[in-house]
Amino acid sequence: MSQKWNLKAFNKSIGMGTSYTDRIVIIGNKIMNEIHEKATFYLGDLWGYDRIETRDVSWIFEPYAQHHNAARIEYTVRGKRKRKTAIITTQPLVILDGWGHPDPPPKYSPLEQTSENFKTQSTRRPSCDPEWEHEFNAFLNGYLAGYKATVLADFRNKVTKQ
Repeated sequence: MSQKWNLKAFNKSIGMGTSYTDRIVIIGNKIMNEIHEKATFYLGDLWGYDRIETRDVSWIFEPYAQHHNAARIEYTVRGKRKRKTAIITTQPLVILDGWGHPDPPPKYSPLEQTSENFKTQSTRRPSCDPEWEHEFNAFLNGYLAGYKATVLADFRNKVTKQ
């Protein structure tokens, strides 16, 4: 049997803020948000962000390795049938409701012709450059202000307790 709890109070108690959905479900001893039918991930890495459209998204906060409150996210990539799981401890992730959101700023510069047979392409900045984060924040804040998209979860500034 599942119970409904106030997620804002739970998020506040573990230091997550109150920017998530309003309701959670307790299944056994795990705390899970309600499943979202369509969602878009903006997943960060060393060189910027990727956009991934997903369906049937849910997340649970649970211990993982040395982290006491890692986010375990379960989802299915749009157009696929196999479910995937991602454990988010330090990797930045933003989840928006629905599909059709714009691509984030590109990671790579345009192709350059180096000789008549070769073309090269490189990232626009070095890996781990803080400008990647500043550029994405400006992109997302501008998009959210102009189109009123709903943020389901924002794991960019999440600090997991070790």
